[in-house]
Amino acid sequence: MAQHKTTKRLSLWSMIAFASPGLPATLLIVPVFGILPTYYSLNTKIGLAEIGTAFLIARIIDALLDPLIGILSDRTRSRLGARLPWMIAGAVIALPSGYFLFLPPADADIYYFFWSSFMVMVAWTLLSIPHGAWAAELSDDYDERSRIFGWKSILATAGSMSFFLLPLAVAPFTHSTEFQPPTMFALMGVLTVLLPATLVWAGISQPRSQALGAGAVATTFSLKAVLRSVVANRPFLLFVGITTLAGVSMGMTTTLSFLYMQDYLGVGDYAFLLGMLPALVGIASTPLWLRLSKRIDKHRTWAIGLGLSAIVGLFILALPPGRDSLIALGVILTTMGALQGAGIALPSAILADVADYEKWKEKANATGNYFALLTLLSKGTTAIGAAIALYLSDALGYIPRARGGTGDYLALMTPFVIVPTVLTLLACVLIVRFPIDRRRHRLIMRRLEARDRQAAAATAAP
Repeated sequence: MAQHKTTKRLSLWSMIAFASPGLPATLLIVPVFGILPTYYSLNTKIGLAEIGTAFLIARIIDALLDPLIGILSDRTRSRLGARLPWMIAGAVIALPSGYFLFLPPADADIYYFFWSSFMVMVAWTLLSIPHGAWAAELSDDYDERSRIFGWKSILATAGSMSFFLLPLAVAPFTHSTEFQPPTMFALMGVLTVLLPATLVWAGISQPRSQALGAGAVATTFSLKAVLRSVVANRPFLLFVGITTLAGVSMGMTTTLSFLYMQDYLGVGDYAFLLGMLPALVGIASTPLWLRLSKRIDKHRTWAIGLGLSAIVGLFILALPPGRDSLIALGVILTTMGALQGAGIALPSAILADVADYEKWKEKANATGNYFALLTLLSKGTTAIGAAIALYLSDALGYIPRARGGTGDYLALMTPFVIVPTVLTLLACVLIVRFPIDRRRHRLIMRRLEARDRQAAAATAAP
């Protein structure tokens, strides 16, 4: 029987080893949301609205698989543990599907984009859901859990930063720092090395638990049962509302960011730098946010960082089109990156606390289910946000300058800045109202420990 070890503290090296698969997983997914919709729209005959439709449908279908993967990983028993086999499957799917998506032929159409992006998202799901559930099982201490997810998110953010470094790395061969086919070829080379290497490293660095603890039972292999349990979990429902608002906001901003830099400002050759700086300062600021969360709790810290980041983002509205805005945009994005460090680790750590509440209330370990539903929400809401952004910019009359348009200001800024800011601030209001703080989580863990002792005593009794 597994016992709750609230005092366990992982070494830094062990933490990095466990978190390392997050780097190639993020490296795989960042282009899908950050670059490829604009890349396809500028380099093929596919329009923004068509890409938005394909993007939305592919993400929704993929998101429906997430709860199934969470349930299966919760119920898996193998010599490699409950989580690692699914991550290995994700790596196997990621390499060929990534090749097709990132290196499309000249005649690629909307169906090509749909299927290749769909398979990449499935691969990322297999890598991310079990990894998140595994992280939640390493410790149930309120602050140590933040530290685990902090390093996991730092390595994932490093993957994002690494993607934006690739154009610079291949510049001696391409003589350009823009995202071109040689850049994407280099991306596939890096993924081919890092995915298997980091999975092996993580697998030998940490115990591979079988998911179920003492006094817990497996959730019924039924999506209906999982959803019924979720509906009764008020903290999770509030978390769903927060994730929905924040996810739609992020989807809108991320999808249009490359279009804004490449087409509106004309600074596409600096896109790698503008993408790398926020990631770098986000990593650097994460320990400070984790330290603050020890003083004022995780959810309040998250609300402060997210809210201030949204307010700073409004300064983008004052930037005129053209390369003269490059430095100011860099300052704004770097400041936002530092503030968004609060959201790098804390949301996942908060969700792990919610899973503890579910374990106590329903006597079931559904950690994988919860991280599956989080991934479903993240992908679904981000996809909806991306589709809304593309539809709205097209409906308002934004025609890329690269296609002879004028790049209308409001047609781009409304879905890129204004609407996302409103949604983010609404999410902050909900975060402040989140009910599980340090004191309540400590009470939950005490009750779980008491249940474990009772289960152990019952098992030992003749």
